[in-house]
Amino acid sequence: MHPFRLKNDPTSCGDPRYELSCENNMTMLTLFSGKYYVKAINYKNYTIRLVDPGIQEDDCSSIPHNYLYTSNFTSYYRYLEEDPYETKQYRIISDNNTRGLPMFQHVIYMNCSNPVRDDPAYADTASCINGGHVYAIAGDLKVGNLKDDDCHVEFVTAISYFGYNYSSSYWDIPNQKSSYSEIHRMLEGGFEVSWMSNPCEDLCGEPNCYLSEITWSLECPTDQCITKFGFHIDCGGPGPKLRMFIEGKKNFVLLTSLIMPAPS
Repeated sequence: MHPFRLKNDPTSCGDPRYELSCENNMTMLTLFSGKYYVKAINYKNYTIRLVDPGIQEDDCSSIPHNYLYTSNFTSYYRYLEEDPYETKQYRIISDNNTRGLPMFQHVIYMNCSNPVRDDPAYADTASCINGGHVYAIAGDLKVGNLKDDDCHVEFVTAISYFGYNYSSSYWDIPNQKSSYSEIHRMLEGGFEVSWMSNPCEDLCGEPNCYLSEITWSLECPTDQCITKFGFHIDCGGPGPKLRMFIEGKKNFVLLTSLIMPAPS
């Protein structure tokens, strides 16, 4: 169904940016340089659920094939060139209340020269993966999780976001204290990315719009404007607030808020 199409479909069918393929009776999506199994396409919330083909069910020794991080997506920075798939959606959760909802979170594999015993965020993979001191962290890597020079990032992949607290900022993803068998089950379940920019373009003439959690319908921006560069601008009233979110090279998120004074 639109906008998705298969590789051998007529050119008039679907959108080429959302092309899928069939391999060994499995529907596959190529995302950047990696291929993923398509587990489900949700037309209610405009998401597609993907599973790394390296992950095998009930086999915790299986590991992902594809490195995936939010910064792979140019839309994470809201550059002029939009990705067909995005790592977040803008949701209306109540009257005049909108938030950015992350689509997935990371699993970060850490290779350490010594055992880590004092941080519950480090899930030991020893029962599943042989060799070295390899740990998995579900969630973002926090400053407090860094172990000086003893550990380095080996691999990063994605799992579903395991819970969203609308009272906190969308970029603040807490670490989940899980065993590695639990993390592997999350990997088996896959992760979601959003394809909402396509219906937003059809409805609003631009790739940015809101999904109402009240009616599950799309709404075009009105008093809240989202620019091409990802700036959120309050279009009505004096003193609009301008926010830009930038991810630094050290995997830290920097929030810059500029308050524009009302004209005198």
